[in-house]
Amino acid sequence: MGRRFVPLIIIFALFLTFPAIAQENTRWLGKSGCNAQVELTVFDITMAPLAEQTGRVSITVATAWRNIAPPQRMGEIEWKTSGVGGLATFGRARPPTGRAAVQHTSYLVPKLSDHVYLVNGNGGIARLDDNREIRLPRQHDEVEWLARFEIDKTETDALLLVFFDFDHGHITIPLTERVPPREGNAPVSEDRNAYLRARVYGSRTQGDDLEIDLGLLSTSEGNAVEIELSGAIGLLRPDGAVVEPAENSAVHWLTGTARILPDWEQRGRLLFTGGASGDPGVLEIVLPGVVPLHLPVKSGANASAATVQPGPKVLHTWEDGEGLHLELLQATPDLQSKGLLVRVRVVNRCGSDLSFSPAAQFRLVADGREVSVQASGNENDGTWVVRDGATRMLELRYALKGMPAKAQIRYQGFEADNTVPLEVTRR
Repeated sequence: MGRRFVPLIIIFALFLTFPAIAQENTRWLGKSGCNAQVELTVFDITMAPLAEQTGRVSITVATAWRNIAPPQRMGEIEWKTSGVGGLATFGRARPPTGRAAVQHTSYLVPKLSDHVYLVNGNGGIARLDDNREIRLPRQHDEVEWLARFEIDKTETDALLLVFFDFDHGHITIPLTERVPPREGNAPVSEDRNAYLRARVYGSRTQGDDLEIDLGLLSTSEGNAVEIELSGAIGLLRPDGAVVEPAENSAVHWLTGTARILPDWEQRGRLLFTGGASGDPGVLEIVLPGVVPLHLPVKSGANASAATVQPGPKVLHTWEDGEGLHLELLQATPDLQSKGLLVRVRVVNRCGSDLSFSPAAQFRLVADGREVSVQASGNENDGTWVVRDGATRMLELRYALKGMPAKAQIRYQGFEADNTVPLEVTRR
C-alpha cells in the first residue's frame, strides 16, 4: 500500500435497529464491498452491554477479506530477476511457462487499528484495539476476522464500518438503516490550518453551562493526524476570560491522544462550565507549529454566523523577547477577594511552552505601596503554563482596602522589565 501512514477505513452500517440492548444480540447482514484489490464481507454484527461501563456496549463485526487482484504473466525483466525459468541448450535464459510464469499480487493491511474504524451516531468514530495485520499473498486467498469496538448505547442507531485504502479505494459498508453523515451541514463558523479543519455547528445552554457542537477533519492529504487536544482548546470570552472544556464533556478527544481522520469528519460536544451567560465568544484550538484556529460561537444550533465581539480595552502591550506578546487590560474591582482583578492576555509564539510565576513577575504598586498577587486564578501551585502557540488570559487578584487613587503594574519578564500605569474600571 506504499504510504507512510495509510489509514484504511471501513464503515459498517446495520440495516437493523437495536432499540434496547439488555443482552447479547446478533443480527445477520451478509453485506460486501470491494476496491480494486480486496473484497470485504460482513457476515453479522453482535451487540452486548458492557457490565463494567453503564451506558456502553461492545460491537463485534464478523468479517472476511478476499484477495480479488487477478494474477499477471511475468514480463521479461520480472522473470529474469525472480529466480524462475531455466537454461536452454546453449546457456541462454529461457522464460518460464505455464503456472511458473504467473505472478500474483499480494494484498496487505499492515495494522488493522490504523485502517478500520466504526462511524457511529452523528459522527462519532470508534477505534480498534487490534494491531494485527491481514496478509493475502495470492488471488482468492481469504481471511476471516472479528472487529471489536466499544461505543455509547445511544449511538447504535447509525453504524458504518469504514476501511481506508488511499491507493486502491476505500470500502464502506452500512450496518444500520440510518447511516452516519460524512460531515455536517450549515456550520456556524469554520477555520483550518495545515493539520485540521474545524467547524462549529452550534451551541446550546444547559443551565449555567454551554455545550458546543464541534467537528474536526484532518487536512493532511491521505493521512490521519494524531494530536493532544487536552489543554489545546479554550473558549475566549468577550470579557477576556478563558474557559477550558469540562472534564465531563461528551467527547473522548480530551483524554489522551486523539486521532483525526481525513475524508470523514469527527463530531463531538464540548461542555464549558459557566459559559451560558452573555455572548459565548470564540473557540480557540492551539496546536504546536501551526496557526491557531479561531471559531466564533453563536448560541443555538445552526444559528447565523457569529462575529467576534470587541473585548475589554487594552491599556498596554509588551514584547518580551522574540515571539512572546502580552496585553494589559483594564482592571476591575474583584468581588471575590474584595480587592482588584487585573487581566493580562498572553500570546506565546516563541516555539516552546512557558511557565509564569505571577507573584514574582507581576507586582502591583498601589498609592506608592507594593502589593503581591494573592491568587492567579489559574494554577494552584503558583505557576501558570502557556503552551507554544496558545493565547491565554492570566487573572491576577490583589487584596486591597479600597480602590487606589493611583496604581501601576510592574512586569518582570524573561527579557523585559516594564512599569506601566493601571486604569481601574468601576462596576
